[in-house]
Amino acid sequence: MSDKQSGSEHKSTLHIGEYQLWHWRGHDFHVETLQSLLMVNFLLLVFFIALNLKLHRRNSLLPGSRIQSAAEWVVQFINGIINNEAGSRGLKYAPVIGTLFVFILFCNYFGLVPWSYFYTFLFEKSFGHLPHLIPPTMDINTTITLALGSIVLVNIIGVRENGLSYFKHLFIFKVIPNPFALMEELARPFSLTVRLFANLLAHETIIAVLLWLLAVPLIYPIPIVMLGLVTGFIQAYIFSLLVATYIG
Repeated sequence: MSDKQSGSEHKSTLHIGEYQLWHWRGHDFHVETLQSLLMVNFLLLVFFIALNLKLHRRNSLLPGSRIQSAAEWVVQFINGIINNEAGSRGLKYAPVIGTLFVFILFCNYFGLVPWSYFYTFLFEKSFGHLPHLIPPTMDINTTITLALGSIVLVNIIGVRENGLSYFKHLFIFKVIPNPFALMEELARPFSLTVRLFANLLAHETIIAVLLWLLAVPLIYPIPIVMLGLVTGFIQAYIFSLLVATYIG
């Protein structure tokens, strides 16, 4: 088979939702997701260290600084979410909502850079295979972990604030399980998981198809990137808002 035929055949195949597996002690791990999560956490660490250094170097804690104003806006935005849903008593849990929001936002925006396409186009011939980086929230394992962790945390907060009486809403007359309340509890992690995963998967699929159709991979579809900025923000906001509502 000629190189031209091989290249055409390679281009005719799209791999959406397929992952390279790493087998360890009888368990399968998605290599791309783990690589992307490590890189997202590294970028978050670098970002906040650089932001902290810049704030102190320029004495930006003084009013009027653009960095200080932006930081205050983010804090007020997070406080507004938890205050609207849980009241002033819930403000002490604003760091939890803020952490969820920022982490999910970085994960969503991580997919806006076509890492694999740039690597393949620029470096594959020189350096061979390079990791295929994807937005971690495109993997349902990531979103279900975030959802289950959030629901467990909500129940811990509920017990902390109300004691074991927090679970009384799950029973009728304190002894008969309430099936509607139980279904609502089970639906919460499912809703959080599917909403975030499905939106990210759909967006990444659209980008992959458009890039596959383009003759030059470096011509990145700007309108789709702009849509991704909006979608990524909205999905991070909705996830954080729902968790704040559950806390409330």
